[in-house]
Amino acid sequence: MALTKASLVDLNAGELILDLDADTSITADTDDTIHFKIGGTDRVTITGTALSPSSSDGSALGTTALEWSDLFLADGA
Repeated sequence: MALTKASLVDLNAGELILDLDADTSITADTDDTIHFKIGGTDRVTITGTALSPSSSDGSALGTTALEWSDLFLADGA
């Protein structure tokens, strides 16, 4: 299904499937939290105060070939 004009789509805590084998998706089934699932596993979580991996030691920031250039932290970090 292709969206042809801007409209509001309410998934009502449903899952937005992004690929053919249905193992990559976005869900917002917890209040004020967004989960990104890749390969059937939660990988990244976004809340009102944090962008975090869904599990400890679960995701890398960058790769050996695709590196971030700078990191800026708050004064108290």
